[in-house]
Amino acid sequence: MTEPLTSPRAAAPAPLSMAERVGPIAHAVLRGAAKGLCYDQGGFQAAELWLLDDASRSVTLTARWSSKGSLLAGRPAVTRRQLADAAAEVAALAGGAVVLESPREAIAWDLTSPALGAAICLPVSSDATIHGVLWLLADGPKTIPDEAVELAEVVAGRLALEVERVAEGGSRIADSAPAKAAAEQATAPEKVETETSNATRAEQSAVVAPVEAAAWTAPQAGDLAAAACWELPGGRLAAIATAAIDSPDSTQASQGAAVEWLMAEAKELAPKAADAGLLLTLLNRRLLESPLAGEGIAVTVAILDAPEDADAGIGGAGTWAFAGPTVSIAVRASSTSTHVGDLIPLGWSEHEAGYASRPFELAVNERLVLTAGDPRLTSPLAERRLGDVYRAATADAHRAMTPESCLRRLAVSGSEDVLAAVALRRV
Repeated sequence: MTEPLTSPRAAAPAPLSMAERVGPIAHAVLRGAAKGLCYDQGGFQAAELWLLDDASRSVTLTARWSSKGSLLAGRPAVTRRQLADAAAEVAALAGGAVVLESPREAIAWDLTSPALGAAICLPVSSDATIHGVLWLLADGPKTIPDEAVELAEVVAGRLALEVERVAEGGSRIADSAPAKAAAEQATAPEKVETETSNATRAEQSAVVAPVEAAAWTAPQAGDLAAAACWELPGGRLAAIATAAIDSPDSTQASQGAAVEWLMAEAKELAPKAADAGLLLTLLNRRLLESPLAGEGIAVTVAILDAPEDADAGIGGAGTWAFAGPTVSIAVRASSTSTHVGDLIPLGWSEHEAGYASRPFELAVNERLVLTAGDPRLTSPLAERRLGDVYRAATADAHRAMTPESCLRRLAVSGSEDVLAAVALRRV
């Protein structure tokens, strides 16, 4: 009797370590935090996530980001530190921020790297668990305002959330590839059908090579919706679409004021936000603290990484997030897929877990359309109709479809539920 053959390829793959599972999304968060915080002073040049190992009483390097020629080149190649030799980490784990604005202050904590000029060390923890520490590092002295520390605390909270998602086995980041993660959130592609085309207004708002962007607001929305795209410091790009949600105590004047306020706040906060989810979380907190609290706003936002920061080194990657009734559409010649979002609108309540970011990566000529609008937008019928707007296009029409023509197609579709939209296209 012949024994069955076994192949090493048939063996189950070794389980991913915590660092391998947390690493991809943590890397993106670290990059955005380092470049965004204190951006008016050039930002930080490096960031690190260290997770606590209770058994060995140590912290282990789990994710790291650094800019080219950064100070990490001069740091020891250490991936594990014993708590007995890590005074700053222990102080942060105890619940406080360690803020160092000069090399002299760093020496007081036994941090003697010659390239280290300033740093922040913060606990990465939830209400129930201490997970580790976040380091933000600069290669020169830096004045670190309280606002930067507060924003860094939000970033640390976001990292804690991702660590807990991995620990629970339910996180998308186990698959590591941003495109794969984004694809899992989209519905199955459907068949391409017919074509339409008429002109309406969609202004190009920003271009960050190799990505173009455009924004559009429905004429019937008036002041109750807005959309914009703009370049951020460091070569990143932001895109946002917003629409007021009717509330019992709202008036058109108060809803219009809330939309105008949110657009202004978004432009102030976007350069400091590590990713799209963090931007929405910060906007919601500010809205709840403002006189306009209680006004509901549907928002969809995208933050595109700088080309040199993208994993492939050629751009087209970023994060998007949503609140309230929204639909995102991944538009491809071969297939078009949609994703409905219906989280709590901004301004109605504190979203304790924060608004999560969804990673995306645009292929060449692929478009991402993000919409916000009426609550009816989240119905299956409305979602299917929006997808059909692009499934109807011929292959030639897809190849020629700019962000502006992408939005014109949406504008003439007859969908009155979409009040604002933005479109991104990889060139």
